[in-house]
Amino acid sequence: MSRRSRSDGKVALAAKINQSIESLNAAFKQTVKGSHSSEILGAAIRTFVQQESVIQNSQRNLNQLACSATKLLAVAQETAESTRYLDLAAAQLRQLNEVNFWCAKSDGKEKPEGEEER
Repeated sequence: MSRRSRSDGKVALAAKINQSIESLNAAFKQTVKGSHSSEILGAAIRTFVQQESVIQNSQRNLNQLACSATKLLAVAQETAESTRYLDLAAAQLRQLNEVNFWCAKSDGKEKPEGEEER
């Protein structure tokens, strides 16, 4: 063999060894990375379960809020109706007092019994 072919062979062998080392290094890195993937997947699953729980809790709270809003609306409607009846009763009471006032005046009394001065 000539010197040139020997040196070419050594260079080719060195390149092949270097390539093998790089391939082994890449395989090792992938193995290390893969060993952490189960941990990452487990963490992702835990986070997903927590988020699902938060979403379900939020849904329950929204349902309770809707129920409370419905009850509040019913109370507001009843209050408005009661207020309307109170206004009507107050108007009728004023009319009765006016009638009593004029009846008392026509009878010669200054004011009806039990009524204060205006």
